Amino acid sequence: MDKVIFRGKADPNGSYGLELNKALEECAGKAVLVIEKGVYPTGPIDIPSHTRLVLEEGAELSFIPDFSIYPPVETWWEGVPCWAMHPCFNIAHVEDVVVEGKGVLRGNGRPKQFLRPPLLQIFDSKSVTIRGITVTESPFWTVHPLLSENLLIEDVHVKNPYDSPNTDGIDIEMCSGVTVRNCRVDVGDDGIAVKSGSGALARERGKIARDITIEGCTVLAAHGGLVVGSETANGVENITVRDCFFDGTDRGVRIKTRRGRGGSIRGINVSDIEMQNVICPISINMYYRCGDPDPIAFSREAQPIDDLTPEIKDVTISGLKVRNARASASFIVGLPERPITNVVIKDCDIQLSEKIEEGLEIEMCRGIEMTDYRGIRTINSEVTVENTRVNVDPPVMIE
Repeated sequence: MDKVIFRGKADPNGSYGLELNKALEECAGKAVLVIEKGVYPTGPIDIPSHTRLVLEEGAELSFIPDFSIYPPVETWWEGVPCWAMHPCFNIAHVEDVVVEGKGVLRGNGRPKQFLRPPLLQIFDSKSVTIRGITVTESPFWTVHPLLSENLLIEDVHVKNPYDSPNTDGIDIEMCSGVTVRNCRVDVGDDGIAVKSGSGALARERGKIARDITIEGCTVLAAHGGLVVGSETANGVENITVRDCFFDGTDRGVRIKTRRGRGGSIRGINVSDIEMQNVICPISINMYYRCGDPDPIAFSREAQPIDDLTPEIKDVTISGLKVRNARASASFIVGLPERPITNVVIKDCDIQLSEKIEEGLEIEMCRGIEMTDYRGIRTINSEVTVENTRVNVDPPVMIE
């Protein structure tokens, strides 16, 4: 396929957006569009089907931080279908797209704006590859595959300030057939997350998140290394995570949901993960507190089971090597009306720090009393621990 070098000019406002969108349309299915070294201020970008886009090293698409130029589009925001701001870099309702190179997408994020846009969204699309690029300073979730299939995200570097809220690294929402490989994520919220919508409306219009592989990735500083939820309405199944490194994340493997979120989470297989300086290596929490003021959601008494009662089962975590876990080894809490079942922790070595650091929060939950116990704590959960070392006595506490 021929190569075309982008030669567009900025408009009077300094934006290359109009020229770049025009070049993408002209090259789709015909030529590879190459963005050479330089900084290109731009508004929203829409990627057509059959696109091959290369961002060369030193090339930067710098999204102008004026939310008035990102018109509303039909999308999903925090697991709910709605109209929200146009994503900065938008791959929507298309197929056969490759975006690669060593260049940068810079969101120039201002995270206080409501319904602010994701930096890179893949929506209702298939056969998309994102390879090699850096995505940084996102206004909201950074890389957001949504209702899409057959995706590869490889060698991508995601970097956001630690104090920027809701700037998750890679959020895979209601997608199938996704591979995330050899990525580096350093953000202020969850690192690599799998989600499936939130609440009754999401169940009507969404689908299961399934058949997802995450391998060879490094996650730094985030709230969680590998995260499932808390948006779980349509269910999550067949997730494989292996050969990753989590350094300084609050939690390592984190599954979070609560009453009213719904969905069956099952078939989660995590193996051969190295962690250091995490607060809690394994957290499976059905009392996740964020975003719900209803005290019934956090009651320790059994509640009636309905369509929005979540379920967690069939989780295997093996081969973890953890050094300097700063709070506890594990926090696994199910609902009294629907306990967590068939969790297996095997062949793991979890070494806790000498002393727990003051002020650390093991997990963001409500309704569960925190204790000084630092081992594998389980409540309303069926957990099997095999050939696993934890440097605390007893290593497991069942409540």
